[in-house]
Amino acid sequence: AATGLLVEWAARLHATCEAHFKDAVFDRAGQDEFCAWLEQLGERARALAFGMDFGFLFNRERRLFSIGFRADENRLDESCYDLLASEARLTSLFAIAKGDVPSEHWFRLGRPVTTVQGQATLVSWSGSMFEYLMPPVVMHERQGGILNQSDNLSIEKQIAYGRSLGIPWGVSESAYHARDREMNYQYHNFGVPGLGLKRDLGNNVVIAPYASLLASQFKPREAVANLAKLNAVGALGVFGYYDAVDFTGSRVPEGKRYAVVHNYMAHHQGMSITSIGNAVLNGRLRDRFHADPVVEAAELLLQEKAPRVAVPVRTPDAGEPLTEVTERLGAEKYRVVENPARQP
Repeated sequence: AATGLLVEWAARLHATCEAHFKDAVFDRAGQDEFCAWLEQLGERARALAFGMDFGFLFNRERRLFSIGFRADENRLDESCYDLLASEARLTSLFAIAKGDVPSEHWFRLGRPVTTVQGQATLVSWSGSMFEYLMPPVVMHERQGGILNQSDNLSIEKQIAYGRSLGIPWGVSESAYHARDREMNYQYHNFGVPGLGLKRDLGNNVVIAPYASLLASQFKPREAVANLAKLNAVGALGVFGYYDAVDFTGSRVPEGKRYAVVHNYMAHHQGMSITSIGNAVLNGRLRDRFHADPVVEAAELLLQEKAPRVAVPVRTPDAGEPLTEVTERLGAEKYRVVENPARQP
């Protein structure tokens, strides 16, 4: 079995090298062929996007998107994406733009706010960087609007949280330093206390480097400085940044302050590359997305103004003393398997 797997990986490597060689442009004819291929790829991607009917995931009664479809029961999951500060707002905008769901859906999304630096900031479910900063990879969330303001202030909150713990900043959903019986890293939606409605956000401190790269679209200098700190703790690998660095006391090896999670996630790598592209090319991906007439027709939804007077909701961990959080980080118990080969 191991030999077969090795042969398969070798074949994939060979095919990848051939593809890279084919894509290399050496003359005008090669340039024309490559441009034609890119145009075909763009047409395929657009056909996939516009061919997707988001309506079947739409809860008609609640006017919200379900979090999924239970195929074994042939029904929608009862839980829904019901907050504007969510990665799902990209789906909402696109589905409205192409007519899969009514525009009323946008105004059914919850807009609870907290205050960061005295200004209104939308509250998300888990207080993660992903919820705030993934959509603006392609969506123009204009300055002066509640979305853009929340994006920027969520970064400020993340920076302050990292500084208060004396570690690099950037909390988002990611893998962490725990494995299952097959030695796969586990995954969770981590976030910053005070930004999320989810309880116990202060129980874990897991820093995801891709969160800094998402933030580079808004605060490139701060992101670069933070990445330097992550480099110093070994977060940069051969194929880019690892998925996370776990600072949670109960999961860190004895005598260590942190544990690097040595895996890569394609989704996070993709968001990192596109965010860097936006930072360097002044939001080029957003311009391209909004250049489509279908998207352009719906972009007014993204210009919702930030309220001048905000009535903040109380998030579960917002008022928790930092000392209590750090004490819990070391007190939380996990089952430790000394020999994974043995049956439990």
